[in-house]
Amino acid sequence: MISYFDVVVVGSGAAGLTAAAIAASEGLKTLVVEKRATLGRTTMLSGGTVWIPNNLIAKRHGICDTEVKANTKEYLKKGPQMISYLENKTLKWKLSKFPDYQPRLEGALPAGGRTINPEIFDAEPLESWISYLDLSLNTKIPYFESFGDATRLRAPVTQIGQDSPDTNPTGNLGNLTLSMGCSLIAQLLLICKLSNCVTIWTETKFSDLLLEGNTVVGVELQRGNKRFSVQSQATFLAVAGFARNKRMREKYLHKPTDMKWTLAQLNGDDGYVLDIMKSKGAKTSLLEETWGIPTMEDPLDGNLIPSVFVMSKPHCIVVDSFGHRFCSEARPYGDYNQVADAITPSRLILDSMYLGKRGCLKRSSSLSGLAKQLKIQPKTLGKTVSEWNSMCEKGRDIYFRKGEDEYQQFIGDESMKLNLNMGPIFVSPFYAIQIFPGDAGTKGGLLTDEKGRVLYEAGGVIDGLYASGNITASPFGKPSIGAGVTIGPAMTFAYIAMLDLCEKLCR
Repeated sequence: MISYFDVVVVGSGAAGLTAAAIAASEGLKTLVVEKRATLGRTTMLSGGTVWIPNNLIAKRHGICDTEVKANTKEYLKKGPQMISYLENKTLKWKLSKFPDYQPRLEGALPAGGRTINPEIFDAEPLESWISYLDLSLNTKIPYFESFGDATRLRAPVTQIGQDSPDTNPTGNLGNLTLSMGCSLIAQLLLICKLSNCVTIWTETKFSDLLLEGNTVVGVELQRGNKRFSVQSQATFLAVAGFARNKRMREKYLHKPTDMKWTLAQLNGDDGYVLDIMKSKGAKTSLLEETWGIPTMEDPLDGNLIPSVFVMSKPHCIVVDSFGHRFCSEARPYGDYNQVADAITPSRLILDSMYLGKRGCLKRSSSLSGLAKQLKIQPKTLGKTVSEWNSMCEKGRDIYFRKGEDEYQQFIGDESMKLNLNMGPIFVSPFYAIQIFPGDAGTKGGLLTDEKGRVLYEAGGVIDGLYASGNITASPFGKPSIGAGVTIGPAMTFAYIAMLDLCEKLCR
């Protein structure tokens, strides 16, 4: 079985469907290959936000931003163009109030404006293409920042991970009303459908890249037990990294590392495409880095969930194995992990303002009893909590400045008067739950140039091979920048890559 396409897109998340939507809109015969039965699972489970400085959505709201403020790299130049391009098709956006993660740095926007959400979307126009989506992944929470409301102080720990009753504006609008990452995937899929130039093969696995010399001529695919080739002028890789590959985690990532701590999807993030590309001589970078985010077991069902919004609220602190605090619990999650990587185990300490009934919670009527369960010196934990309570009376964290910048305040509790992120721990019984230095996937991978072309380790580009998303090294390196800094570059470099391909094929 041999078919021909202008471009084969491997992967169907935000990067893959952006590439397909743009290539097809420019008239290229496009094939999307997805190994699962449905499309874009990782993106659909995400908030779907993108971080794009100087975007037109912010401009419409009167927010002043410039390329000078945000730097002048290719991403920051082309990101706004990508947003406009997709909006001119059918994709609708909504401005987020999420501030930059480092709001006090020069050039940051502390009041938000660079993070935008996909608008709530009615998927009915997809018609039969709805079958490409797993609608069970949809959530009643409308926008990413509403997760903060879902974990506010009024919600007990046993409800973390559930939809909060007052964050449900999508709930009565029908089964095809999608939000967050589900909306983003569905809206990109609609652009693909309307182009009449996209073919989608699900349950089809990428097996190999076909080269003649240094030039891509196609791919080898596998469906069931059958392997076959597809000819193409280009291949765009938009698959995940290696967060679920134990061998690669042990080889590349900072220690400690454990696959049990990752939010990356089961049966995904296996790194096999990266292994294939390395065997072809592709260059890689940042393989030791992850999209670090603290995680915890949900006391309701034992599933792993992000703990960042829980930790940021009042009436709780995180301590190390000696009973000491070691940073602001509300700092950006990537920054938190850079500290927490060296401090494992750590525990979230809270009082009965939070409630829990499951085994992953330690419970005691006294702090000393809780300390003994955690094998921490009771006097040390008691002193730490006493100091915390004293600081709460003044609303100032003299050690780690919790709640003193706009980002931390944004994910705090507006009902608190002195400090949105601080509240005393004094109501018995007391609880503890382990916090892991987890991740949302790997940050390193294939190294690409300013046009999204994959580079050879020996120098030069692999002609006809493009990539973006978690299969590639992040263009931002190690820092935490803002909400949407994974999907934003993934979509932007998909846009850049496909326009470069179109220009190449039209010469």
